Amino acid sequence: MEKILKEIVEKLNTIDERFNTIDERFNTMDERFNTMDERLNSMESTMDERFNTMDERFNTMDERFNTMDERFEDLKQDIKRLDNRITEEHRLTRKESKHEIQYVYDEVKELRQDFSTVKLVTADNMKSIAKLQTKKN
Repeated sequence: MEKILKEIVEKLNTIDERFNTIDERFNTMDERFNTMDERLNSMESTMDERFNTMDERFNTMDERFNTMDERFEDLKQDIKRLDNRITEEHRLTRKESKHEIQYVYDEVKELRQDFSTVKLVTADNMKSIAKLQTKKN
């Protein structure tokens, strides 16, 4: 019986050693998992930082685009005001030109009438001069 007990104790010792080996392997695996977990946490942290940086850049770009949109809107309004001003100036210039052309037309018409009168008077004077010359001769 002692022999059996000794064999049992040896088997138990062997089993205990095997369990110790398995326990060491589990500990090693646990350490490796912890290392992997740390690496993954580090990677996650790095990715979070990079994504945050990208978010900040996109936000900055959005702000810049909004500023550009506002500037373009201001430019559109300036162009519209200039277009309206040019249109009004054109209308006023046409109106003034029309009045000036009408004034010149009326003046030319009057000059024609005056010139016709001068021609008639000149013709009458020439007739009188011709009569005087014929009487003198």
